[in-house]
Amino acid sequence: MPYLESSKGCIVNVSSINSTGQFPRSLAYSMTKSAIDQLTKTLAIEYAPRGVRVNAVNPGETSTNLLLNNYNQDPNKVKEHYNKCNDQLPMKSVCMPEDIANAIVFLSSVKARMITGQCLKVDGAESMCNNN
Repeated sequence: MPYLESSKGCIVNVSSINSTGQFPRSLAYSMTKSAIDQLTKTLAIEYAPRGVRVNAVNPGETSTNLLLNNYNQDPNKVKEHYNKCNDQLPMKSVCMPEDIANAIVFLSSVKARMITGQCLKVDGAESMCNNN
């Protein structure tokens, strides 16, 4: 932290929308993501007076290897899952890794100089459909 304090740097954690809602079969995952959100907020309030910003990005359904592994690397099952998501999600698309990266770049930039302690949902409005 001394370097972050001297450079007025920032931290951007990666959490999940699972931290804000209830999802079946995701107890351990959701708990760890909730802990990241709490860490983000606690560090933000502790280090704000020293000029260090701390935020998190909470991705929704994202096209990653984690998702591919959930479907045992079966491209047909993954495609079926994406089609289902695209039908159900308000923006008709799952997030791409670049969407998450762009949010991290923004939160790391001077354009976000007054943003700290926030958990930014990047989910194409998915969480609005799940009471999150």
